Amino acid sequence: MAGDRSAIGFLDYPTYATFGDRLRGVEINNGDGCVAPTAVAVGTGLYLPLCKPLFVYARTDALRRPATAVFLRYFLENGRKIAFDAHYVPRSDDTVGENVARLEKLTTGVGPVPA
Repeated sequence: MAGDRSAIGFLDYPTYATFGDRLRGVEINNGDGCVAPTAVAVGTGLYLPLCKPLFVYARTDALRRPATAVFLRYFLENGRKIAFDAHYVPRSDDTVGENVARLEKLTTGVGPVPA
């Protein structure tokens, strides 16, 4: 795309951020004026419909399994760093806190992963 001035393509935000100096991002107008593809616009949901949050779902019965509970806890507690290291836009502290609290409630009483 960078070599063809007429090319149009869809990239994930990390790729755009990496090569943004060679690409021109498309501004999106959702009715409140044009929004450029920036980390803030992507992270706050202003750059919809092209950027959307990643959702992870687990069945309620799967949350009763120690390995699933531990994995999701790790994913949530370390997700901001994982996203940042991968050049994705991390979720807000409030969102992470709400999800950790929800997971804690759903996994109360689940024992440790057996050795």
